[in-house]
Parts: sequence; C-alpha cells; structure tokens
Amino acid sequence: ETCHSTVSTMGNSAGRCVILIFCLKGQQSFQINQSKQRSIFRVGIATENVPEVKPSISEGEVIPPLQSVWTVFGELSAKTDSSNLGQGFPDWDPPSFLLDSLRDAVDSKFHQYTRPAGYPPLVKLLGAKYSDHFNRPVDALEEVAVTVGASQALYLALTLFLKANDEVVLFEPFFDLYGKQIQLTGAIPKYVSLGGKSATAADPWALDIDLIKAAITSETKMLILNSPHNPTGKVFTLAEMEAIAEIVRAHPNLIVISDEVYKFSVYNPLEEGDSSSIGHYHFSRLPGMFDRTITLSSCGKTFSCTGWQVGWIVGPSKYIKPIQELLPCVQFCASTPIQHALTSALQIAEKPYLGQPSYYEWLRQQFYKKREILEEGLRAVGIEPLMSHGGFFMMGRLPYYEDLEIVNDLQHLSIIGEKEMGHESEPYDWRFCRKLAIDYGVVAIPTSSFFTANSSTAETLGPLARFAFCKKDETLVGARDRLIAYAEKHNIVGLVKPEIH
Repeated sequence: ETCHSTVSTMGNSAGRCVILIFCLKGQQSFQINQSKQRSIFRVGIATENVPEVKPSISEGEVIPPLQSVWTVFGELSAKTDSSNLGQGFPDWDPPSFLLDSLRDAVDSKFHQYTRPAGYPPLVKLLGAKYSDHFNRPVDALEEVAVTVGASQALYLALTLFLKANDEVVLFEPFFDLYGKQIQLTGAIPKYVSLGGKSATAADPWALDIDLIKAAITSETKMLILNSPHNPTGKVFTLAEMEAIAEIVRAHPNLIVISDEVYKFSVYNPLEEGDSSSIGHYHFSRLPGMFDRTITLSSCGKTFSCTGWQVGWIVGPSKYIKPIQELLPCVQFCASTPIQHALTSALQIAEKPYLGQPSYYEWLRQQFYKKREILEEGLRAVGIEPLMSHGGFFMMGRLPYYEDLEIVNDLQHLSIIGEKEMGHESEPYDWRFCRKLAIDYGVVAIPTSSFFTANSSTAETLGPLARFAFCKKDETLVGARDRLIAYAEKHNIVGLVKPEIH
C-alpha cells in the first residue's frame, strides 16, 4: 500500500512533539465501495477527494434545544421523585430464562475474543431465523454480522455507504440518533412528515406516499424505515411498505435501512403480519427488496436487557461483507459470553412461556395492558393519547394554557432550584413537561426535539409529549394515580376515550 506522510514539529529543541499524518490512498485498505475515492477513516486522518462537509443543513434544519432533553428531564425526575416515563428503558428484570442463560455463559469456556462478525453459533441461529423472516435463504457467514447494539450497526452502515452531501430520507417525527449519525457522515437528512392529509383517528401517523416521491432526488442514497416507529408507535402497513418498495425499484441506487428493534412489540396489530411476526412485515421479505435492504435489530428492547448491547445487521453480502471487514477496526467483537447466552435464550423464547405460546406473545400482551393503564391517567388531565400499535412509546397531545405556570410553592421551588423551572423562551412542550414533572409528578419527553423547525405535522397537531410505558405495572399505576389525583385537586375536566373504528 502506498502511504504519504507529513511531519511537523512543535516546541523547542529540548522536547519536540512529532505528529505523523498518514493518508490511505484510494481503497487500498478496504475495498468497500469502489465509487468512493476516500479513506474509510474520517476522524483525525487526512483524506483525498472528500467533498467539504457543509456546516449546516440546508433543508429541514433541526432547531437544537437549549439543553439536552435527556439531561434536563433525567435531572428533574431525580429531584422531584417523579414517575419517570421519559427514557425508553424497562424498569423490570429480564425474563428468568435469559438470566439463566447468562449464568451458564459465566460458567462456560467462552470468555475470549470470538469471530469479529459474530459468535458462530449465534450468527448461524440468526441466519436460520431470518431465512424464515425473509422467506429466502440467508447465508449466516456472508449476510449476517453481530454488532455492539443496533446503534453501532446503524452507524457502520451510514459510514460505509454515505459520502458528504448524499441525501438520506427519514420520517418525521424521528428518533434523534438518526439525524446525529447522518450529520457525522456529512450527508444531508431530508424529512418526510407522517400524518398530515393522510391521518385518521385510527392511524394519526399515516404515510403520504407522494411526500416520499417528492423528497427523493438523484442525490438520495438512503431511506431509513423504522417500524414499529419511535417515537410515535406507528406500525407501517403492508400497503405502505409495498408503496415504498415501488419507489425503491424506481431508484436503483437507493439503499433502505430497516430498523426493526421493536418488531416483537406490536401489541395492537392492524394487520396479520408475515408468518414469523404478528402484526409486523419485514421489508426485506417484499419482492426484490432483500437485495436493496440492510435490516437492523437487537436483543435489548425485546428481552429488557438494554445494557447487553448486542445487535445485528442482516442483508445481501454486498452490504454486509464491508461491515464485517470494518468491525475489527471499531470494536473487535461484541461480548463473547453475552453472545453465547443470547444464542440459548433466543431458542428458549420460542417455547411456551407463562401460559402463552411463546415469550414474544406474552410480551405483546403485556404492552397492550400497560398502554391502557397510562392512557387512563393522561386523559384525566386533558392529555390526548394518539393511537399507536407497536413499540413502547405513546405520543400525547398536550392541552394548551395561555398562562401556563409552574409551581408557586416556594418550599418546593427551594428543593428543585430555579434552573429546573426553565425559561419563557423555551418551546411550550418543554415548559409543559417541566410542569408535568414538578406539579403532576410524572416525567415525559417534549417532542419538539423530534421535529424539524418548520414541520407542518407538528404545527397541525400542536404541542406533544412522548411517554414510555415499558415500565412495571406498579410504576404505571403510580403515574396514573398521580395524574388523576392532580386532576381532581384542580378540577380538570378529563377527556373521554373515543370510539375508533
């Protein structure tokens, strides 16, 4: 390989600091994408023929919040002892069979590095499962890779297959990680609003396919599909997916990222789903879409073990092999004992569990009941739950008060501090969610961070908050009771649950 180096010196003659900068020319290190003349290493290394990254987004620019939404409302939760329905992590233990599998892994001999692209027994199992999901053979060693969570899988796919100024279409409201990772590549996110003229009471986040057609140009390289969708809980219908697939066929250079981490939590299915997941359709199963799609998933959301950080990525070898080659450079492998434990747990999850045909069926039913508990409390204080069908988040439309005030109790104020009171310049949803935590005793996440600045959907729906119901029943009942008690104390007229057909 041909390397070029430059040397510069700093400091005096007694102690010089020597900086070596190495440029990998062309694709001599990894033959990842021959159409790109650049190094795969972006940070701290000079590159050749890389277009200058734009310092800002020209379309759909996202307004950054005054502070990190997760930091602000995490601190509020701790200081107010509120029911924390903000961040989406379960507060119950993983299933016992998962923990038993981990104990067995601790006593096993599998504690050293494993194959960087995944522990062989696990990738073989995933290959067999996705052969069923996609209704076609999946080569476990060529078309599957195990990653450190689905977030790393997403980042590797974006890094390898995007270059500066490529366009990426994603749906709004959006999981904020998508936009941040896209910007790290120098690509440009383009947002397609869900809802709008296609919205109904049963599906407030319906897809307007014409908006996707209008968003895709000759510069569009990728489309991110997330079903069930975070933060709305929308499950894309088969008709919507088929319409998206038709657009993909018309654009031969377009890659689809299908994020399916919530696929086993379709608790209120609109449709049957394909043969391997109730209520969920795998995009790669549609005719011709396997060769155009990179599918992401993980164990954390399904098994209530978000700290295990094992994800996977499945697709044609033209996409997966470059990712397999890059994995040793970013993290040699995901945890070997965790992968060993997961191999066992995935097989047990298919068996009868607590009176249900499988663990997955038990999980779906749990989320349906948990959402109903939370809905009752939200309606009591005038927050309108928007219909959702999967995942474990619910969006609520906030009541609007011209003179929104937060706690006049000086003793309470001295406990939480003036900083937590926010500022009048904050968006309304931020101020209402502060009030929700301080006065009502329930933490939610304001959703302006999930919309672009000029979103027509956000303007139509009004201020919203996202609530996570992946919590113990006692947590949700406590939140519901706090909301009802506040409504009764302040004579708030609640909302009646509508009949939706």
